[in-house]
Amino acid sequence: MSATRSKAVHRLRLPILGTLFAVAGFAVLSWFIYTEALQELETLKFAKTDNVEWSMSQSEVDYLRFLEALSITPETATAQELAEIRLRFDLFFSRIDLFEQGALFAAFQDDAKLGPLLNTIEGRLDAMVEPVDGPDVGLILALPNIQQSALSMRSDVRELALEGVAFFARQSDQDRNQSAGTLTHLVYLTGAMLFVMAVLSFGLFYFNRQTHRQSTKVAQANSRLQGILETSLDGVIVTKNTGEILTLNPAAEQMFGHLAEDVRGVPVGDLIVPDHLRQAHRAGMARMLEGGERRVIGQGRVQLEACRQDGSIFPVEMALSAVNEDQDEVFVAFLRDMSQAHADEKELIKARDQALAGEKAKTDFLAVMSHEIRTPLNGILGTLQLMTREPLTQAQQKMLRNMDISGQLLLRHVNAVLDIVSAEAGTVSVREDVLNPGVLIQKIVDALGGAAAERGNVIEWSWNGSEKDWVLTDAHKLEQILLNLVGNAIKFTRDGRIAIGAAIEATADGSETLNLSVCDTGIGISQDHLPNVFDDFQTFDASLDRATPGSGLGLGIARRFAEALGGSISVSSTLGKGSQFDVSLPVKRVVAPVIVDKNPNRQAILSPKMNILVVDDNQINLDVMAAMLKHEGHGVTCSTSGLDAVQQAMAKRFDVILMDISMPGMDGVTATAHIRQGGGESSDVPVLAVSANVLPDDTRSYLEAGLSGVLGKPLTFEALQNALLAANGSSAPLAHSNDLLDQRQLDQMRKTLDKTALKTLFTRMMADADKLIVDLGPDADLPATAVLAHNVAGSAAMFGAQKFRLHLNDIEKLCLSDERDAFVRALPALGVCWRDSRAALETWHSKVI
Repeated sequence: MSATRSKAVHRLRLPILGTLFAVAGFAVLSWFIYTEALQELETLKFAKTDNVEWSMSQSEVDYLRFLEALSITPETATAQELAEIRLRFDLFFSRIDLFEQGALFAAFQDDAKLGPLLNTIEGRLDAMVEPVDGPDVGLILALPNIQQSALSMRSDVRELALEGVAFFARQSDQDRNQSAGTLTHLVYLTGAMLFVMAVLSFGLFYFNRQTHRQSTKVAQANSRLQGILETSLDGVIVTKNTGEILTLNPAAEQMFGHLAEDVRGVPVGDLIVPDHLRQAHRAGMARMLEGGERRVIGQGRVQLEACRQDGSIFPVEMALSAVNEDQDEVFVAFLRDMSQAHADEKELIKARDQALAGEKAKTDFLAVMSHEIRTPLNGILGTLQLMTREPLTQAQQKMLRNMDISGQLLLRHVNAVLDIVSAEAGTVSVREDVLNPGVLIQKIVDALGGAAAERGNVIEWSWNGSEKDWVLTDAHKLEQILLNLVGNAIKFTRDGRIAIGAAIEATADGSETLNLSVCDTGIGISQDHLPNVFDDFQTFDASLDRATPGSGLGLGIARRFAEALGGSISVSSTLGKGSQFDVSLPVKRVVAPVIVDKNPNRQAILSPKMNILVVDDNQINLDVMAAMLKHEGHGVTCSTSGLDAVQQAMAKRFDVILMDISMPGMDGVTATAHIRQGGGESSDVPVLAVSANVLPDDTRSYLEAGLSGVLGKPLTFEALQNALLAANGSSAPLAHSNDLLDQRQLDQMRKTLDKTALKTLFTRMMADADKLIVDLGPDADLPATAVLAHNVAGSAAMFGAQKFRLHLNDIEKLCLSDERDAFVRALPALGVCWRDSRAALETWHSKVI
């Protein structure tokens, strides 16, 4: 009943509030119009046209004074008279220029009559500027023409002054009319407001009568409310503020097993509160009666336990509210039996735990399997690298090359699985690198150019719009995205074209995005398969998969990396015509970094010969690593267990320790801790982890445990050499041979590519280098030259032109450091080096093609 009464009062308040809002609205509107009227009246006090009209009249005065100054004889003109002419000309010219440029005169500048007059006068004055501002001799010679021209303006100046005054008089009339209109609007608004006030007053009288009719409706509402309570599925218990039950609805009777007439007046705590909670319930009731804190009333739904008539305890959800009724406070409790909900929740938790356990098992399985695969791969690929450094027949070299291709393919699949595991585990970390997108794309084009040529494809890239330089983003992830997309395009295209586009564009919020597109003319993707193209292990067609083998993980990894960088990736394709992948990544534009060569004599650095302890429980891996190190001239001591490694490190001083991580008994992390803490001969030497477990969490745990670095299996000569140089405090060495060409690299190119692909790449490299040499000059754009030098250096390195590459590296460094003088001095040596390198390359090419 109280709630219904409240609704009636609410209905009465609505028209009152509406009236108040209407009055307030009219008051605000009236104020605005009143203010505008005052402004109009204030404007009328000061007629700006007085100023304007005076200026228009004064222009004729200035003209006449100018004519008066001109009325001299040129032959007898004195310097003072010429000065007077210049003064009067400047005053008259300034007046006319004021009419042309001044804001007060903007209104008549477009007038059909005044505008041409003003232009005519100004044109004649402009013709006088040069002699007037020139030397006295020139002014004296020009005086007859100036006098004639000035006299010809008499009628125009007169007409301009008269018409201008008339024009601004008309403007004044219009302003006064506008002010009158504003005052008229104010009068109309006042009348409208009085009318609306009268209507609202009548409305208030009407709604006041309606209030008397609400009493009947209150009774009807109470009846409906009772019906709602009777049919509610939630139990409803109404009690006094002292806790005695007033009534129960049928749902509460069924829930607790009590009839309403049997429990009326019974304390609710003795009826439905379990024994172990009754003391707390009574304390809470006493606190509320004394005016203390109400911890349950009005706090929404709370989870509690309740007791049925048979003594069984079950969970309930209760919402308790206080209602004033006839100046007394009563409590209304809405209760819901949560027994089934809790049972369902337990089932959901159980299902969730099972799902999480399944995901963890899958992740653990993939990680373990990748480790178990990488470990034997270390032995296989390491042995293959060792074999490539031995004299072999051509047939053996071909078989070895095929084995290496298969091994590298398997390694890429394993790495793809590791990327998926990292992404699903939420351990994909993003770092910020300063990079040049053009350099990165060119590097990928150079790296995949041979694969594209083998399939008869042309691969190219370009900037969409103006060329951009340096940005801040994760270089590794961006490179991986492009490698996967371009690799896919090559794999599904034959005798076609792969085009890479790049652009850096500003967004609406002022940030910038790097937009990349990879287009191919390959087989395309059907519309049915497009929605799933970025899912893992998607290859869509088994026969196609056999023709173009792959794990189906590349696009999934590209999607994850793009999202990790805050960007997006999408695809559009037409079956039989080709596909286009678009990547959009947020980036920050930065200035080109200054490359400082901290070791100017780096070409003289040779790989230092070290005494190395190699630890691995797998004998094959141990033998391979030992052979690779011995091949480079290092001293090697082998150990097959963590305990033996600790003992040897305690007794002997080594330069570096290569420590396997997963070993039975004492693992590599524990062995490293013992070496560090044992105080032996090698307690402070670098310890490099050698492991197939190279997930980010694993790598971080190794470094936190005290290891100096991490080498992932399978090992390569380059990775091993760089790690040893880093442990020794050196940078990776560049080629230091005085030979023009690296014969070993040329042999590798000849073995890797067929003659057609080799010829295509060779021709392109030679053309790029020739163009670079021709374009270079003292006035070259240094940032652009740095990019070109970098690109050609990559191509030169691919064809073993090591001396030319070193010169190009120096050129790139000088350009990036903005050292133009040194750059110019280096150009002759670069040209000579390319001339000699070109002749040597042509000789080699003629022999192998």
